[in-house]
Amino acid sequence: MNDPDATYTSESAWRHRTTERTPSEAVVLAVADARNCDPVELPPLNDTLDPDALDALFAETVAGRPRTGGRITFEYDDCTVAVFGSGEVLVKVDD
Repeated sequence: MNDPDATYTSESAWRHRTTERTPSEAVVLAVADARNCDPVELPPLNDTLDPDALDALFAETVAGRPRTGGRITFEYDDCTVAVFGSGEVLVKVDD
């Protein structure tokens, strides 16, 4: 299930750019890529965190500027996930 926007970085981690996706969508796609499964096979992201809050955390500022700083790290479906303000998602499978 490799996403064309994903870039393989090592045996245990995947980098995935959000490009036109929200951070929450990018997380699900990146974890699905790392686990080599269809995104619908994963548990709902909202069982782990609030997807709307994640998207809001990295949304444009009130002035309309992109937020390029910051990072949040959490566990999702036996993976460590880091979302960066730059629009990247790093996933490490914790098996």
